[in-house]
Amino acid sequence: MPRDTFTDEQLRHAWAQARLRSWPATYEETMVDAARSRLVRLAALRLARGERVGASAVVKRRPVVRPDLHTPPSSPAPSLPAHMDRKRAAAGDDE
Repeated sequence: MPRDTFTDEQLRHAWAQARLRSWPATYEETMVDAARSRLVRLAALRLARGERVGASAVVKRRPVVRPDLHTPPSSPAPSLPAHMDRKRAAAGDDE
């Protein structure tokens, strides 16, 4: 698989876009760490593709639509006869 090569300027721009508060303060310190260096290169690749990176890439969630808790279920749950023991029925005991 061919490796993408980026200029120093592209990598620095990607670092500035993708940098988190927990990352080192400088580009050079960040690129020493193998994991963060890879994240910077991935950010550069995404920028080259025209995708957003960093905080601007965060997708806003849609509000969760919760069902109305006061409506009864559409079909009643199956019930056992009153004299039947549920534990015995689950165990397959038919006495």
